[in-house]
Order: sequence, then C-alpha cells, then structure tokens
Amino acid sequence: MGQKMMKIPIDFSLCPDYSCYYTIVTMFNYEQKFIRDVRTSLENSGTEELIEDIYIPMTSYDEKYITSKGEEKIKHIDNKLMPLYVFVKCKMTSELYSFLRNTTGCAAIMSVGNTLSIMNDSEIDKIKEKCNTISKQEAKKHEQQYKEEVAKKELIK
Repeated sequence: MGQKMMKIPIDFSLCPDYSCYYTIVTMFNYEQKFIRDVRTSLENSGTEELIEDIYIPMTSYDEKYITSKGEEKIKHIDNKLMPLYVFVKCKMTSELYSFLRNTTGCAAIMSVGNTLSIMNDSEIDKIKEKCNTISKQEAKKHEQQYKEEVAKKELIK
C-alpha cells in the first residue's frame, strides 16, 4: 500500500504530427487553476500557439434564490460533467508534455503503456454537445470534416 507506480517513458514518435486532444487528469478542484497556470505560462514565454484549445466539460447556469432577509439573489453554478478532466488540443512534443505534466494541478496525462491516448474533434464535440456548449449542427459539421481528413490520409498512405 502506498507504493509508487513505475514511470514508463512516453514514446513521442507514436504521437500524431497534427493537433489532437489529450486528456489531462487534474487534482481535485484544480481544473480552472491548471488552465489559468498553463495560459499564463504560455503567454509569459510567448508560446501561446503551442496549445490550440483547452476544454473543461461542464455546464453553467444561474439559479435564483431568496435570502433569509427576503432579498432575491442570483447564484452562478458550474456543474462539472467529468470532474478532474481537462482536454488540451495541441501537437504533443516531449517539451510540451513535460510542461503540462509539471504544471500545478496536473495529476496525470492519460496514456496506454508508453503511448499517449488521444481524442479527435468529433469525440470532444460529443462531450460539448452533452454540455450544451456546441450545437448539434456544428458537431455534425466537425465530424464530417474529420471523416474527410481521415479519408485524405488514407489516400496518401
């Protein structure tokens, strides 16, 4: 009990040469802090273009309530669909991996053995659709674009 897991080195030659989503597992309630720290560090170093998108799957809404004094107040509520998870769209390199892995709040970057697990845009669009942050039409458009990209890559091979 309490033993550390062996750290298996990641084989970056197996990472695709295009941007895709990687799953970051954060510590409890560190999703927003992780994103803030990543964006701040990239802005300070002038390398904002390394990461195309960062997404936390959650829904937001405002709830009205009445205080004990009879005043009507509005409370903003963020409901996390997948707590602890942050999706980062980038072209992964060993330097970027180390940067993300060492950012405050990062517990792990999902991998299978020595290969990082990736998600394509259409999979993220399905999550965004569940969170109501993307329309079904936009999700279908992205899925069609992804299928066309895959078909082109198959023709090149």
